Amino acid sequence: MLVDSRITESCDTREPGIAYGAGVEQWPDEAAARRRAEYLKNILASAPKHGSECQAVNGNPLLRVSGELKPSAGQAYQAAVTG
Repeated sequence: MLVDSRITESCDTREPGIAYGAGVEQWPDEAAARRRAEYLKNILASAPKHGSECQAVNGNPLLRVSGELKPSAGQAYQAAVTG
């Protein structure tokens, strides 16, 4: 998990999570990564109190970026992960 200083909400760096920046999950294959992304989208859509995030799948990694960041930040993380 990555803690992003652009998020102004207080962050407990001992237990960082997607809400405070970004993270990459590694899955066995792209299909599994896409299933996980869809699962997370459904959870967040049904329980908005958990916040929001943007996601990108490129092969088997799933990039998750806090919805507290601007879309340009998500694009920057995606560029860093995908090369």
